[in-house]
Amino acid sequence: MKIQSFEYTGEGMRRVYENGQWTVGIKNYKPANDKSLFNELERHNETDELFVLISGACTLVYAEEMDGKMKFGAVSMEMGKVYNIPQGLWHNTITVPGTRMVLIEDPGTGMSNSDIYHLGAGEAGELRSLIPKVISGGYIQNMTPGAGGGLRMWKVGIHNCYWIGSGCESMDQVLEASAGSGVDYLEVSAAAMEGLDPGQRERIRQKALGLGLGLSANGGFGPETDIASDDPAVRRRGIELAKRIIEGLSRMDITSWSGVAYGAWKMLPAPGSIFTADHKKQAWEHSVNSLKEILRTAGDYQVTLSLEVVNRYEHYLLNTAEEGVRMAEETESCFCKVLLDSFHMNIEEDDMGEAIRHAYLHDKIGEIHIGEANRRVPGTGKSHMDWTGLFGTLRDIGYEGMITLEPFLVQGLPISSKICVWRDLSRQADPEAFADMIRTGAGFVRGFWAADGK
Repeated sequence: MKIQSFEYTGEGMRRVYENGQWTVGIKNYKPANDKSLFNELERHNETDELFVLISGACTLVYAEEMDGKMKFGAVSMEMGKVYNIPQGLWHNTITVPGTRMVLIEDPGTGMSNSDIYHLGAGEAGELRSLIPKVISGGYIQNMTPGAGGGLRMWKVGIHNCYWIGSGCESMDQVLEASAGSGVDYLEVSAAAMEGLDPGQRERIRQKALGLGLGLSANGGFGPETDIASDDPAVRRRGIELAKRIIEGLSRMDITSWSGVAYGAWKMLPAPGSIFTADHKKQAWEHSVNSLKEILRTAGDYQVTLSLEVVNRYEHYLLNTAEEGVRMAEETESCFCKVLLDSFHMNIEEDDMGEAIRHAYLHDKIGEIHIGEANRRVPGTGKSHMDWTGLFGTLRDIGYEGMITLEPFLVQGLPISSKICVWRDLSRQADPEAFADMIRTGAGFVRGFWAADGK
């Protein structure tokens, strides 16, 4: 018995191994898969198909038939990750010269159980428009190589609540202000999206697409939907709400949801009450059991849920990266990650860099939020935060994901009381000044990527 090896260096795809249960192929660049030349999609009606990118670059374009129309999307592949094309999904691979991939599929997959869809000129143009800035995991993925030691540029976003009180009164204005501020994506309210009808959600998706702006989502539960509650009826309401949120986000091509999605945000024991370790253990178990059911739906829709680790004044379950990682692992779902926030880490962690490394070593970093200790925009004033250390750690571990600016500057609004903003932190900014601060903040973040934090 000998170990076998297989290779193929020609154009296109060739099966190199088959054992009756599955087959492995090597798929290389060919002109028909070039961005400028592709004109069709295919689907396999009986089996899934797996791809792994080995070299080069590949965009997986896809389409779903909805209400008699094709809804298009695209995902930028990352090297070493496994991508599953579900049975029945229209798709194609758009590659550049030098691209090599491994393909795994059922040996019975072929034209007898597959279909071809020939794209119209307008449809092909719409798909091609997605490829320069590929929406990947709910955000824009910048594929520029070179700087950053070979890392892909971090995706820098802005939280939707920043714009409350800024003069942006509508979602269209928020989307336009975000795009004009130079960020890659807007983090929308998960609950607000769930409250919209399908047509409204689709208009937001299309507006963001037209602006070249990616979308992610943030937000958790309230007292009536607390999945850590002792009341089974309250937990059930939260679980069903989460399922609706996930389905709605998926329809918008949003595949990243983060927040205090393990309990009710700002739900703390009454002042002066006795809250024991046993009380926390019980709430923890309720939360994990609820999350297990929620995450099965997340897996169905390929949505990642990142549990936001917050400080002791906002929740009692997850205050450190260690706790966030432990809960994520107890859900036993690869769709459960953690969100680490500089504002909260500055209060709770002994060492922010070590907290990030801990989550990284457990493969649980889903997203990073950043803000100054007083909630202002990083890079716009004095700071005692160790930004060099934080961003240096992200570079050291090879982080290539989302970094969301989450400042809160305005007093006198409902969100202000929730966040505890009791004074004007905007320096009486007008709408353009709000946008300028985000331009500065995004540039501040990208500067650490490009200059190795120096």
